[in-house]
Amino acid sequence: MTPAPPGHGRSPPTATGWQDGLLAAGFAGLGGVLAWVLVHQAGSVFCYQMFTPEALMWACGHGFRHPLALSPDMVGFLLHRTTAAFDCGTIAADAVTGPPGYFFRLQLYFSWIAAALWRLSGPTQLALAPLAVLLGAAYAAGGFVLARLFLPRPLGILAGLAIALSPVAIGQIFSLRDYSKAPFLLWTITLLILAARGLSPRRRLLMAALAGICAGIGYGFRTDVALMLPLGVAFLALAIPGRLRARTGPAALFGGCFLLLASPMLALGNGANVGTFVMQGATEPFRAFLALRPAPYALGQAYSDELTLSAVAAAERPRRPDWDAREPRPIYGISQSITLSTAYLAEWAPHFAADFMAQALKGAGWVLGYPALVATSRGVPDPGFPLRLDLPITRWQEPVYALFGQPWMPLLGLVGVLALLLRASERRGAEALALAGLLAALLCYPAIQFSVRHLFHLEFIWVIALLSLPCAAWEWRRLLAVLPRFLTCAALALAALAGGYAGLVGLQQRWLTADFSDLLALPRQPVPFERTVQADGSVLLRVPIPPEAAAIVAGSADSMTDRIAEVGPENDVRAGGIRMLLTLGGTACPAAPRRVALQYEHRPNVWQQLDSALTLPPGGIAIFPAFYRATQNFAAIALPAGLDGCEVTLSRVPMSYSLPLVLTAALPANWQALPLRKGLGRFDVLPPR
Repeated sequence: MTPAPPGHGRSPPTATGWQDGLLAAGFAGLGGVLAWVLVHQAGSVFCYQMFTPEALMWACGHGFRHPLALSPDMVGFLLHRTTAAFDCGTIAADAVTGPPGYFFRLQLYFSWIAAALWRLSGPTQLALAPLAVLLGAAYAAGGFVLARLFLPRPLGILAGLAIALSPVAIGQIFSLRDYSKAPFLLWTITLLILAARGLSPRRRLLMAALAGICAGIGYGFRTDVALMLPLGVAFLALAIPGRLRARTGPAALFGGCFLLLASPMLALGNGANVGTFVMQGATEPFRAFLALRPAPYALGQAYSDELTLSAVAAAERPRRPDWDAREPRPIYGISQSITLSTAYLAEWAPHFAADFMAQALKGAGWVLGYPALVATSRGVPDPGFPLRLDLPITRWQEPVYALFGQPWMPLLGLVGVLALLLRASERRGAEALALAGLLAALLCYPAIQFSVRHLFHLEFIWVIALLSLPCAAWEWRRLLAVLPRFLTCAALALAALAGGYAGLVGLQQRWLTADFSDLLALPRQPVPFERTVQADGSVLLRVPIPPEAAAIVAGSADSMTDRIAEVGPENDVRAGGIRMLLTLGGTACPAAPRRVALQYEHRPNVWQQLDSALTLPPGGIAIFPAFYRATQNFAAIALPAGLDGCEVTLSRVPMSYSLPLVLTAALPANWQALPLRKGLGRFDVLPPR
């Protein structure tokens, strides 16, 4: 048979026949069974149910009401402290309750289904198993159908099995709220591609509407699905052939259906909260998990809500004298340190543009080399929620991941994606361009907070990409016609990407050199301290609380205490903060790097301790924040033994906003000659710990 000319709409693989329907049903059954087994092996699921007691109240016949004080029995059940069924009779008839809280409405559809299951089968830890089965079935079936859109049936079956049997995806089912986004994202992408390939305007509109409905409902399970709104609109606008009107209708219908179904959650106005996630994703644990080379500075030493929100509150509180009065009440709102985080981030993030791009590029590489990431995650702690890979059902697939868990896997994944796009461009150039944009966005966005729980649903990319290689080899004669043009476009795109990154590296170097120079030129106020040599030879520098922070430290605790799990999202954050500079010198001071510890004084109910450490180079200067809260406050600097002869200077500088308050830095005397950025690093696969 003579192949169709390039770009003339050769029919792609598509899962429309009855055979594929039966196979999809079989995959759904497989996914459901695996989910059922996982939940019963784990004994429960985790879905932040402690933040949504309204579901339990409704299941017990008390309506969707949030108890303002949780009973001990309710706390024990919701926090998995007991495996026994919850006794609805323990809810007092005169319990003080309020309307549904913020978190319940944030995952409204999930909360409704959880409430219904608890009511139908009784409030037990395994009552949510049917929801896990449904989500597992949808994920496995969606993975197969999506693969069939690009692969012939035998390879589509192989891809479907790889996706359905993934030990990481199966283990993620335990964290059911995080897992719930996966089937909605896979099916939304599948329906978008079917809409772009629709042979009639009516079919395109139908598929676009279904994609919007799927994404809108998914947003009521996990807000990550919001990503598909701009991506879906852009994909349809680029991929659908014909005039502008032919593209506008499906894109608008997709967006409208999404907004309609997502409107109850969008009404909460949580779009400004993204800044918090981005700031946390730029901290050192995520840098280490991405295997980026460290910079002379860090944008946060720990992945900690208390650290990030304290930094925002300490920076923004002086600008808003009515801060305390404007903080919302518990359960029904979130702190200004969350809602103002995006605006605060925008003030300094452009100066770290190369770092954020490095995170995106390295994250994309790890997703393309997904088995290598899984192997690496055994050696470097994943900052996110730990996966349940210790259960029998998640163990037997490990040899496959060990086979592909190699440093060269990201490169092979990239070649596979190029093969996938080459095959798509031979069918229709517009779809290939739209698909390239969609894949690029999906590969890069997990860098916001790079954790396996935030990206496991993207495993289909490396699977389909890898299996596209034999397809491209089989179809090489037909692909020769478009190969020169495709390679030219791919080379230009990669060159533009490399050039853009190089340009940002140069800009960041200039901007941060100026930022650090300006900071070090600020007037310094000496900070008094009490010097004590300890019995082991170490030196403790006790630092008093500054007068302006005394009221906060002496005040009542805010929402960030060890009872946070019973309260929900942070609604009240009160913190003071100053930026400090530390130097160690003198002829009696050893000319070697010095590890110093920054110690906090902790009081009852402290949640996430802010103690940290940094290594100060000889003749260098340390920059670090000191935070003051009702539950803990900066109190001392501990120097190791052998530094008792060092001359110490400690000072504070005025608040500035070109650099985030959470920043720590250890700058040597020649810091201007250093690369002020995080390096891309390598894809080394570490041995299991």
